[in-house]
Amino acid sequence: MANKFLQALLDAPMTELPVLMRAQQADAARVQREVLLDIVHTAQDTEFGRAHGFADVRTVEDFRERVSETAWADYAQDAERLQEGAEDVLFPGRASAFIGTSGTTGKAKYIPDSAVGEAVKAEVVRLRMAEMVRNFPTLLQPDSRVFSISNSAVGRVTSAGIPVGTASGQAAGASDARLLSLPVAVLRSPRMDSALMDYLTVLYNLAQPGVVTLACNNVAQFAEVFTLMNEQAESFISDIEHGTFSCAFANEDLKAELEQDWKPNPERAAELRRLLAEKGQLAIEDVWPHFALVGCWTSGSVGRSIEESRHIFPAGVKFFDFGYGASEGKFNVPFQPDDPYGYPAVFGIYFEFKPLHGGNPVSLEEAEPGVDYELLITTYSGLYRYNIHDIVRLRTAPDGSKALAFVAKSSDRTSIGGMTLYAHELTELVESYERANGAFLRVFQGFEEDGALRVEAEPDPTRLFDATGFEAVLREGLAARGVTLARFVQLPEGARDRLFLHKGASGGNTKQTKIPVFPKVDPAQPAA
Repeated sequence: MANKFLQALLDAPMTELPVLMRAQQADAARVQREVLLDIVHTAQDTEFGRAHGFADVRTVEDFRERVSETAWADYAQDAERLQEGAEDVLFPGRASAFIGTSGTTGKAKYIPDSAVGEAVKAEVVRLRMAEMVRNFPTLLQPDSRVFSISNSAVGRVTSAGIPVGTASGQAAGASDARLLSLPVAVLRSPRMDSALMDYLTVLYNLAQPGVVTLACNNVAQFAEVFTLMNEQAESFISDIEHGTFSCAFANEDLKAELEQDWKPNPERAAELRRLLAEKGQLAIEDVWPHFALVGCWTSGSVGRSIEESRHIFPAGVKFFDFGYGASEGKFNVPFQPDDPYGYPAVFGIYFEFKPLHGGNPVSLEEAEPGVDYELLITTYSGLYRYNIHDIVRLRTAPDGSKALAFVAKSSDRTSIGGMTLYAHELTELVESYERANGAFLRVFQGFEEDGALRVEAEPDPTRLFDATGFEAVLREGLAARGVTLARFVQLPEGARDRLFLHKGASGGNTKQTKIPVFPKVDPAQPAA
């Protein structure tokens, strides 16, 4: 690897990263060309590289001529071989790690990472933290801590001894351990039960009065943890007071390691017990008086959890997008609060943008702001022109460079009367009604019905909702997209929660659940 752009970031202290990143963005077209050629030349002696003539690639056009758009099916067999320790298949050497994901199909995929690919992801995490620090300097105070919610970084190892983890755990593991309330040993522990992770997450953060920031993918994750914190408040306080663990450990080695540093803290326990007695609950502003920032996803359907959970947080708290990414990579670096757009990670990923409604993929330089695209990526971890099946948009940042944001999964769509309707198009109609009327829909979904679209939604019972007015907005907005509204069905209170419970009963993690806007199965239709 001869990637001077990545190396410059790796060598720089965190305080210099924002300036370096912006300099790269200002010259993004050149950076992207050089990064692509370095990825290709690094892999020229691999099986994939030899099969596609990487040694003869000199330009972006050469690369595009040799490699067509790809999908996971093009890599599945090679990924299995890499799990068994095969080398020089998609990238030089053997895989350094795998990231497990169920994807949108529910079938498990194990995405391979190379050492350089992992370094790119870790640097994106560091850049995101640098931007948070630039916006919120209190993060640098000696006693400041980050309340981080994630899965375990390591789930198992392959037959060749290569670790398999999760994207959120990998991100947390790449964060500055000095800022995290949760011990790194917890994040790196294999076979971590989700209930144990939740308990330890609450316990360690309650013990830290200096928590100033929450870091999680979905604010709904914290809402569940916040409920646990109050439902079992006395148990947590007792553990803090006596230096004990009132939770079951499947891994006794982890328990023994944690016990070395987990000491009784009767003063903190007394303070928490006083707050609980006075207020009747443990509120964020009392438990962590300097809490000021939430790092989470703010775009797509997951971002809607912010509005529903905002009442949990103190007034004035800022929401900073945690960054757009997936198991295959981390793609952007947000740079200001309450904004999902961020600088694309031009230093370590080559980006292409396929127009959603037809046309050939274009480069970052050629992509137009405000247009819907499917994202294609080429990475150091052996994905080449890989369609991530995400819909993204670009816009022009204040400094004139381009910023990138996730919009929706391209697979979340339906066909009505020959017209394709995507999830974000229905979401934008819903949100236009919400903004104009102060309403909020806890869940909404669309189903084909006799060549038209039936929309079902559960309104928030604490806010005003006019079903007739909402139906009129839907009818007009859908007609403008060439789709007829069949009817609107108002769902009873609790419908969204039942969808979550169904996912959990099916083996899913409710904290990671993304309820589709257009489900593949219509509950109103009899099972086949």
